[in-house]
Amino acid sequence: MIKVLLILALFSSPNVYAEHPPTGEIKDCTLSVNGSQQETTLLTPCSWAVNSDGSLQIRRLNNKSIAILVGKPISVEQQTEWGVTKNDLCSFESIGVELDDFQRPVAISQPLRDALVCSNILVDDIFFMSYRWE
Repeated sequence: MIKVLLILALFSSPNVYAEHPPTGEIKDCTLSVNGSQQETTLLTPCSWAVNSDGSLQIRRLNNKSIAILVGKPISVEQQTEWGVTKNDLCSFESIGVELDDFQRPVAISQPLRDALVCSNILVDDIFFMSYRWE
């Protein structure tokens, strides 16, 4: 099996609204989408992908702004195997989150599994395009 390393940046965005204030991890991985609480299938805790300056990492695709929410970090053994650290906040599960013009969630994608996504290392554009929407 080919291992894919998807690289992102550390969570810290006051402009994306989750059920809890977006400072650090989101403990229950629940988002407020169009005014209603929507649970994700991600294991907790979750974190957002951000740029090295701490701003939310967003890509514009098909006239939509997409951010990435990363699931529960991998184990210490997996970190060693993949050459990442605890502070990288890496996970094998993530979702794409479509944002409105005010960076509020309006839709969530199907989960992307088996691709290593790290919250503190920049992600390649190809992975933003990998999320599937219902």
